[in-house]
Amino acid sequence: DPAGDLEHRARWIWLDAFRQLGAISPPAHRVGVGIPGDLQYAALWLVRHTRKGPTRRPVRRLVAVRVRPDAGPGVIEGWDSERAEWVPYPKLLLLLSRAAGPTVEIEREIRTLLFQLRDRPTLLMADAGNLRQCWPKLRNGSLARDTVGFEADPGQRLAAYGNDLRMVLVRDANGREEVPEWYAHDHRGKVGFAEGVWGTMDDESRVFASTA
Repeated sequence: DPAGDLEHRARWIWLDAFRQLGAISPPAHRVGVGIPGDLQYAALWLVRHTRKGPTRRPVRRLVAVRVRPDAGPGVIEGWDSERAEWVPYPKLLLLLSRAAGPTVEIEREIRTLLFQLRDRPTLLMADAGNLRQCWPKLRNGSLARDTVGFEADPGQRLAAYGNDLRMVLVRDANGREEVPEWYAHDHRGKVGFAEGVWGTMDDESRVFASTA
């Protein structure tokens, strides 16, 4: 139905425009009292500029966004690495379109961000396929529960960056048809491919799968 398809596309164009302007409020969680009322959400994404892009320079840039539901409807902020401060999301989009400055060590920038987030409970979300080239400690063989590592340093407890910091590592197809089953334990401390359907024996397993 061409008419129905046009209506569908128009609706999502407007919704995307509102999202880009930061005008869409994140829904309140419905988990219950176990979630802190002042919880903030943060997410990381690595943007790769090419010579054909608006900056005309091949460079990698870290994009970080923060949402604090108690700050008011539609309040979404992004990290301005040059000024080392959080700015409104629309301003972040304008900054990303400008010529990139000197290359910044991504892992060092992530560590700086983590210290900026430690003033309140934080749920940090990152995409494994997008970030592990610049953050090698996200590779399967380097992952350890409740720890985070950078460069050649040994992993540290998440609590070193805030007592109420929690991290969710997301996996998706990322152009290589990667799926959650790629991360499977063999009970000897190694990880790799799974054969068939599998499940962990650990009652405190932190591995979850979803088709959403």
